[in-house]
Amino acid sequence: LEMKDRFFADTIAWITEDALTNSPNKALYDIWVEQGWLKVCPGEVFDASLAVNELMQLTQHGINLIMFGYDPAQSKDPINNIKAWLQSLGQNAETIKSMLVPVAQNFMTMNQVLSRLEYMTLATEPWMRYSPSPLWPWMAGNASVTTSRDDTLRKIVKTSEHTKVDCLHALLDALFCFDLSEGRIEN
Repeated sequence: LEMKDRFFADTIAWITEDALTNSPNKALYDIWVEQGWLKVCPGEVFDASLAVNELMQLTQHGINLIMFGYDPAQSKDPINNIKAWLQSLGQNAETIKSMLVPVAQNFMTMNQVLSRLEYMTLATEPWMRYSPSPLWPWMAGNASVTTSRDDTLRKIVKTSEHTKVDCLHALLDALFCFDLSEGRIEN
C-alpha cells in the first residue's frame, strides 16, 4: 500500500464442489480455481472450518483481526466455528461477543457504508485499493444499487439469480465494522 492511512481490499472466495459442477458460470469459475482466485470446498455444503483455517493463516501472517462482520441470516455455522476458535485462543465471552458483529443487509445499515465505499473508490485520489483478483470487477458488474420505496436509502443487490456479489457485501460489512472499531485499531 502506497499511502498511509488508506484502505486495501482483498478477498478469499470459496465455492462448494456441487455448486461449481452445477453452475452456469462453471467455465469461468474453473479458470479462477486454476488461477487460485477461487477455492473449492468438497461436497454440497460449505465446511465452516475452512473459514477458520483461513483466519488462522491470516493471523500467522501478522494480520490483526479486530472484528468479524457477518450476515445474521446466513452465518450460523461459520460464526460458531469462529467463536470456538477465538475461545481456544483464550478470548473471554465478552470479548468474543464484541468481535462478532451482525450486519443486517438492509437499507438502513447499508446506505451509509455504500456511500462511503463509493467515495473511497471514486475519489480523485482513491482511498480504496483492490487486490488484482478478477472477482472484484466481476462482482461489481453483477451488482446493482436499489433504493428504498421513498428513494432515500440505497443498498447493493445482485442483478440476477446466477450472479454473485458476496465479496462486495463482505467489504461493506468490513467498512461497517471499521466504524464500530474506532479506538480499537493499533498500527
